[in-house]
Amino acid sequence: MHSPRVQIRPRRRPPLRMLPLGGCGEIGMNLTLYGYDDHWIAVDCGMMIRQDLPDSPLQVPNVDTPKALGIVPKALFITHGHEDHIGAVAWLWPLWNCPIYATPLAAGLLRLKFAEHQLSSAAIQVIEPGEALESGPFTLRYLLLTHSIPESCALMMMAGGYRILHTGDWKLDPEPLIGMPMNAAQFKALAPLI
Repeated sequence: MHSPRVQIRPRRRPPLRMLPLGGCGEIGMNLTLYGYDDHWIAVDCGMMIRQDLPDSPLQVPNVDTPKALGIVPKALFITHGHEDHIGAVAWLWPLWNCPIYATPLAAGLLRLKFAEHQLSSAAIQVIEPGEALESGPFTLRYLLLTHSIPESCALMMMAGGYRILHTGDWKLDPEPLIGMPMNAAQFKALAPLI
């Protein structure tokens, strides 16, 4: 009997899981779930407006897959206040009933949406760009980016030795009309090139 050419080592740590439900390969409906050690978080929760569907132009991400897998996010993190990142929150958040973290502008826009849908906005928590927080095994820091709306942020996430940079939307603008430019040195320090 020959010895195997490949030896499978036992996993030393739980895997980091990513489940994109919208916004990958398309514009709109941004929603990504990240899971580590059975703790799941959601990043953004947007809608898409489809001109080709005049009778029902608003589309929200389909959450049948996570529901079938028993995945319920413990927290929702918003990168910025555009509709393709917050537009579906009022429809999908009641399924999760978790804390929502957003910068001041995005939080204000979400409070208006919750009022329109007669939902309590008590779950909406304001976080300033640059601040960090934790959700289970995840540590997240909001990193300021330039975009066409103020307070756009990337999320630097760490869980179990994994590091993930979720950028949301951005543009490189050294002189934005509103807000501060992004800190290029901060992003270079996240992944130095050898």
